[in-house]
Amino acid sequence: CRMTNSKGFDGEAFYAALAQVVDERNVSWKQVAESTGVSASTLTRMAQGRKPDAASLASLSAWSGLNPADFVEGVETAPK
Repeated sequence: CRMTNSKGFDGEAFYAALAQVVDERNVSWKQVAESTGVSASTLTRMAQGRKPDAASLASLSAWSGLNPADFVEGVETAPK
């Protein structure tokens, strides 16, 4: 269950965006697992709402071009 005004990483939104990239590239989740080194079971857990570990997040972000910072809510970012 999701609380409003919660801080932290929104794993569900990241997974939804990742799923869109997978769709656009017309690849299977098995191919994502092979390309990123992230296990299929980790991808399945993410589909069920679990957050990825840091290494998985880094690999999936690099593969997809998604910026994990875009999925962090309620945290002030440092000025550029």
